[in-house]
Amino acid sequence: MMNSATIKSLLLALITTAFMGTAQAQEERAYARVFYVDVKPGKGAEYREFNSEVWSKVNQVRADAGEISAYYLNRARVPSGERANCDYMAVYVPQGGLGGESMSMDDALKKAKIKMTGDEFWEKVRDLSSLLYSEIWYRVDKVGPDAEVRNLMMLDYMDVHNVDDWLEMEDTIFNPVHEARIKDGAMVGWSAHRLFLPRGTSVPYNAATVNIFPDWASIGNMQVVNYFEKTHSNLDTTGLWKRVGASRDIVRSDVFEIIGKVTPSK
Repeated sequence: MMNSATIKSLLLALITTAFMGTAQAQEERAYARVFYVDVKPGKGAEYREFNSEVWSKVNQVRADAGEISAYYLNRARVPSGERANCDYMAVYVPQGGLGGESMSMDDALKKAKIKMTGDEFWEKVRDLSSLLYSEIWYRVDKVGPDAEVRNLMMLDYMDVHNVDDWLEMEDTIFNPVHEARIKDGAMVGWSAHRLFLPRGTSVPYNAATVNIFPDWASIGNMQVVNYFEKTHSNLDTTGLWKRVGASRDIVRSDVFEIIGKVTPSK
C-alpha cells in the first residue's frame, strides 16, 4: 500500500506531465498576432514610408534574432474608405509560440542602426496611426506557399458551428480543389485559422480562411465550381452544400493587398 508521500509524488508527476504536454501542444501552434490600424488623415504616404524605413528594419532584427518568423503589412482594398473596418492590418507570426519576444524597442532600434529611442518610436506611431483592436489566431490547415508582396489576400471571416465537421471538410474536400487552383496559377495559397483571442458570445466570428491570389483578375475569375466538378466529379454536391451551410456561416469577406513582408535573413 502506498503512503501519502508516494501518492503526492505520483499526483505531482501526473499534473506536471499534463501541463507540459498542454504547453508543448500550444507551442507547436502557428500563432499570428493581428493588429487592425487606422491611419491619421493625410498621413497615409508617411505611414507607409515609416513602415518601410523604420518598422520593417526593426522587425528584420527581431526575425533574425528568432523572435518572429514573419511580419506582414497589409493594406485594405475592399472595403476601403471611411466605412472600412481598418486601413491596414499588421500581422506578426511569433517564433515558437506566444511570448517569444524579449528584445526591447530601444535595443531593436539600436541593432537596426536607427537613430531613435523607443519612446520616440512609439510617439511617431501614435502621430501617424491609431490601433483599433488586435486579435490572436492560430493556423489549423494550409495548402501552397506563403504569400508574397503584391499578392491579394481575401479573408473569409466565419462563424463556425461545428468545428470538427468544418475542419474535416476543409481538409478532405476543399484542399484538393485549392491544390488544383494553385497548380493552374489561379491561386497562390490557402490557409484556415481559428480565433484564439478574443473569445465569447459577443465576437461575431471564430474562424477564417485566407485565400491568396496573384492579381485582381484571379479574384474576378475564380471558377471554384469548375474546379470542384473536376476534383469531385462523383460527389453529391447538394448534400455537401447543406453540410457546409450547417457547419459555418461566412460573416464577411475582406480583401487586403500585401505591401510589406519580413522573414529571417537567409
